[in-house]
Amino acid sequence: MKNILLVDDDRDVSRSLKSLFDSGKFHLTHVTTAEGAQVYLNERSDTDLVMLDVNLPEMSGLELLKKIKETSSDIPVIMISGQVSTENAIQAMREGAFEYLTKPFEIDRLLGVVNQACGYASASKSQSDVRPQENVSSLTLQSGSEEIIGKSPEIVEIAKLVGNLAKIDTPTLIFGETGTGKELVARAIHRNSSRRSGPFLTVNCASQADTLLESEIFGHEKGAFTGAYYKRVGKFEQAHSGTLFFDEVADLSLSTQAKLLRAIEESSYERVGGTEKIRTNVRVIAATSKSLVQAIKEGSFRVDLFYRLKVVSVFMPALKDRKGDLPILIDYFINRFAAQMNRSVPKMSAEAMDTLSKYSWPGNIRELENNIQSAMVMLKGDEILPEDLPACAEAENALELDLESLQESHVDLFNKIIEPILPKLAANNEGKIYNFLNSAMERALISSALKLYGSNQVKTSEALGISRNTLRDRIARYSLY
Repeated sequence: MKNILLVDDDRDVSRSLKSLFDSGKFHLTHVTTAEGAQVYLNERSDTDLVMLDVNLPEMSGLELLKKIKETSSDIPVIMISGQVSTENAIQAMREGAFEYLTKPFEIDRLLGVVNQACGYASASKSQSDVRPQENVSSLTLQSGSEEIIGKSPEIVEIAKLVGNLAKIDTPTLIFGETGTGKELVARAIHRNSSRRSGPFLTVNCASQADTLLESEIFGHEKGAFTGAYYKRVGKFEQAHSGTLFFDEVADLSLSTQAKLLRAIEESSYERVGGTEKIRTNVRVIAATSKSLVQAIKEGSFRVDLFYRLKVVSVFMPALKDRKGDLPILIDYFINRFAAQMNRSVPKMSAEAMDTLSKYSWPGNIRELENNIQSAMVMLKGDEILPEDLPACAEAENALELDLESLQESHVDLFNKIIEPILPKLAANNEGKIYNFLNSAMERALISSALKLYGSNQVKTSEALGISRNTLRDRIARYSLY
C-alpha cells in the first residue's frame, strides 16, 4: 500500500480524493496547512507521495515544495492548483515537482500520474524523463516580454516543459511559425535556469552575409577580411556563462553550420582569421520556422547539427490552433498598451471579438499585438469596434483575398499542397506521379464545380471553360454521378 499525503485547505478536495483512491492500494492522509505537512513528514518516513496545493493559508505550496525537496528529495511531489498560472507551473517543475495538475482534475490523468509517481517513489526523475517528443505543445507572446500568457492545456504543458528544461543544461530546438513566440520560450528557459545571472544574447541567422554572421557569432581577428580593421569579440565569447539563442537557424550556411557544430561538441572555437582555441561555456538554444527535415533532404542543413541541437525540442502551434487563449491575449495587450499610453482601458466589442475569433491569424501573436496596438493608437472612444482592427477587415474580405491570391500566385498555393506529399508519392508511384496528380486535381475540380452549380452541366462546363462533351467524359471517368 502506498501512503499519500494530501496538503490542501479545501476539505471538498480531500473528500473527493479519498473516495477516488482504492483503499486497498493507497492510504490518503489529509492536512490543511504547510506546518501540518512538515510535522507529518518529520514523524513519518514511509510517505510515498505528496499532493500539494499551490495556495495554502500560511506558506505557499511552492515554498513548502522547496523545503520538502531540501529534506526529502526522493519523495515525489504533485503540485495541484485551482488557478492556472504559467509562472507557478514553471517554478514548480524547476523546483523538482513530479507533475503540476490543475483543478478540476481529469480523473484518468490524475490516476495515471499518481500511479506513475508511486511507482518511482524511490528514485528521482532522470534527464530522460524531461525529453519531450518533437510535437510538444505551445506558447505565446510578443518579442521581449518576460511572460507566458494563456490558460489553455497547451500553455500549461509548455510552462511545465520550460521548468524541466531550466534544470538541465543541454541544447534545445524550438519549432514554430513566425510570430508564435519562440524567443519567448528561450528567454523563459534562460530566466529560470542556473545561468539566469549570465547574459542572454540573440543571433538572427537570416540577417547578414556569411562572413559578417560568422564574425558576429565567433568574432574575428584584425585583418581577417576586408574591412576587419580591429579585433572583434563574438557573441559566443560575450555570452559566456549564459545562453546564446540562434533565431531562424535553418538560414545558416553549411560552412557556418559546421563551425557551430564544432563549437557545441568541443566547447571551443576559433575567431575568424584566428588560430587560438577559445573555450566556451554557453547553452545553445535554436529556433526555426522552417522544416529542418525538409532542409536536410534538400541538402541545405546538416543532419549531425540537427540531432546535436534537437537533444530536446519544443513545438509551438499557430495562434489559430489555440483560439482559447485569444481573449486572454487580447486583454493582456489592451491593458499593456493602455498603461503605456496613460489612458483608460477600453472594452472590446462583442462584434469585434467575434470577428477576431474567426480570423486565421497568419502572423500569429505578433500580428495580434500589432492589431491591438493600432486600434489603441487610433481609438477615440472607449470601445474597440471591428472597423478599428485591420484583422477584422481582412477576416471579412478573406474570400476575396484568397481568390486574388489564387489568381496571382497559384503556383505558391499548389506548392504548399504538393511538397508535403511528394516524397511519399515518389516512393510509391514512381513513373506515375504526373498522371496521378493531374487526374486527382481534375477530379477534385470537377466534383467541386458540380456541387457549386447544383449538378447543372451547362453552367459547370461554362464556368470551367470546357465543352459539355469533355465534362460528360470526366463525369463518367471519375464516377461523379
